[in-house]
Amino acid sequence: DIQGTGVTILAALLAARKISGIAPEETRTLVFGAGTAGVGIADQLVDGLVLRHGRAEETARRSVMLFDRQGMVISDQEDLTEGQRKYARQPGEFPAVSDTGSLVQAVDAFRPTVLVGTSTRAGAFSKEVVKTMASHVERPLICPISN
Repeated sequence: DIQGTGVTILAALLAARKISGIAPEETRTLVFGAGTAGVGIADQLVDGLVLRHGRAEETARRSVMLFDRQGMVISDQEDLTEGQRKYARQPGEFPAVSDTGSLVQAVDAFRPTVLVGTSTRAGAFSKEVVKTMASHVERPLICPISN
């Protein structure tokens, strides 16, 4: 199930790249929902960059940001799962972010080209989130999937 969801998002991303013209090395993905599905999607996207495009695994991982109930997944948070630790950001990595629980600030700082939603939190992809994303990328890929 997790791999199926991940490969579906990877397929959507590959198709969207043809339309948007965004190169694999320029792709940045923010996954909203850092549970098993979100981490599984992140893993599939990283595998795609490594296997299809020859990116180094650590470089590919840095192109993905996880965002969970508490906000940006940060390395000094307690109770991170093994999967979340792989994608955890360093404290202070994004100095412009004053509230790591703000999806708008995370989108503004990370500037994702892809936004994937696997959370059960309704309305997270607000007009402000989408407008902020669109201010940084001409043709964003937004995948508000439900688990």
